[in-house]
Amino acid sequence: MNIRNYNIYFNTHTISGIIICALLYVIFFAGSFSFFKKEISAWQNNTTFYNQKVKPDQYSKLLDSLSNGYNLKGRDVTFYLQQNGAKGYVQISSSKDSILNKQNLKELNEKTENAKLGKTRKGRAVQGDGKYIYHDFMYNKSGDYASNYDMGEFLYRLHFLAQLNEVPIRIGIAPFGYLIAGITAFLFLFALITGLLLHWDKIASNFFTFRPFNK
Repeated sequence: MNIRNYNIYFNTHTISGIIICALLYVIFFAGSFSFFKKEISAWQNNTTFYNQKVKPDQYSKLLDSLSNGYNLKGRDVTFYLQQNGAKGYVQISSSKDSILNKQNLKELNEKTENAKLGKTRKGRAVQGDGKYIYHDFMYNKSGDYASNYDMGEFLYRLHFLAQLNEVPIRIGIAPFGYLIAGITAFLFLFALITGLLLHWDKIASNFFTFRPFNK
């Protein structure tokens, strides 16, 4: 390998390695703690989600209360249960009744300007007049995503740099935080390839050499 190519590979390998080390440290650190997301949430709320049973009729009661305060005609209702079913998210899809959908959208736009964005605070796209609800089945309490945001959720979303989505930078390909996480993965691949090119001669010549006592 000539000196020019060696210097190019060396510099790019070093610079990309420094950048991804900082980002990967945050990603892996948050990801490791995300395994204990439920335990962290329970600790923060001074409660436990183990050995607690949710009766099936509690789900029916929630659907009844939703139908009283929210028109469920032509909608799909999906439960995302967490913490042994004690808590979870309820997704209400947009109404498949096009007339009702337009009427609900008109009412939502009058109440809040954020409704026209078609996104919840959770960051998931909700088309039309859909909605996300966070519900505690043990205490029969409902709330939005922001009011139930805790340390466990923070670490889970930090694992893929979702907090950076709030940065007012719009590239159009993906939310800013997810884009940075994706670029980090490609930089890691780039550092791996340049590292192999940089050290390939030594790797190939010493691959079958076993010298455990040499410095």
